[in-house]
Amino acid sequence: MGSLKVAFFGSPSISAELLAALLDSSQHRVVCVFSNPDRPRGRSSQLQATPVSLLAQQQGIPLSRSEKPGGREDLALLRQSGADIGVVFAYGQLIPMSMVHSLPAGMVNLHASLLPELRGASPIQSAIWRGMTHTGWSLQKLARELDSGEIIAQRSMDVDPEETAGELTARMLPEGIRLTLSALDDFQALASLATAQEHSKASYCRKIGPREAIIDWRENALQIHNQVRALNPAPAARTSLDGGLVKVWRTRISPDGPEELQALNCGEGLASKQRLWVRCGKDLLEILELQAEGRRRQQAGEFVNGLRLPAPYKFGNG
Repeated sequence: MGSLKVAFFGSPSISAELLAALLDSSQHRVVCVFSNPDRPRGRSSQLQATPVSLLAQQQGIPLSRSEKPGGREDLALLRQSGADIGVVFAYGQLIPMSMVHSLPAGMVNLHASLLPELRGASPIQSAIWRGMTHTGWSLQKLARELDSGEIIAQRSMDVDPEETAGELTARMLPEGIRLTLSALDDFQALASLATAQEHSKASYCRKIGPREAIIDWRENALQIHNQVRALNPAPAARTSLDGGLVKVWRTRISPDGPEELQALNCGEGLASKQRLWVRCGKDLLEILELQAEGRRRQQAGEFVNGLRLPAPYKFGNG
């Protein structure tokens, strides 16, 4: 099986980058695309297509945006396209096995962790939040259970202790794209050597939303630092100050705050020489960049200069 006709499944911008790479490939051809339905977005709540849908439309590729994939129209599209294999990356919906089995080579899924670690919806964010020092990519055969398929290929990558989820994603994505393209080029041989996951070693991560973004200042400084990194750019770690919402964008572990901090309670902060520290359950955290509700992002010094509050500043616990 040399050149492959590909049915692509994906939705967000990172998925569109893999689709673009497949479209540029001289070895393989994308013959149909499946993406999420158009959703209302922004203040106007106007319906907007996913980045993958937009790219498919621009290229004139047959496109399905089913609310629930696997219906007769979807199966008919797969048959009519003549697709050999399905490639799935950040699709956002469960794909029924009837669709998987309708393709001669089945489907493969690109997942941003070293499976069986971090099966689920937020592998990059969760790797950072859990303080992991390395992660990577897994290309797996799509199976009935979530992220449990046989591993076709993997690639390990280090995690920098200061980078955010957005930065790590941007650094990882080219490697994930290369892994997928190289595996498709030699798919028959690699698929025959695919290895089962050690299911007893599996760990899981779920989708992270605004509810998980609230900072609990009773946690230790390292845990909060990792939370801030993991939730940048979305949904952004947040706390309260003077009754208003504050998003915290960047922090660092800081052993050298003012002596007065030692007497403060968790969540209380002081500023000195354009720097801002907060007392955590253990150790101090320096806030480098933050954003008050309705205002732009600011460096800590600029933010503190605009405060009209008595010190110590009282940040709210979750």
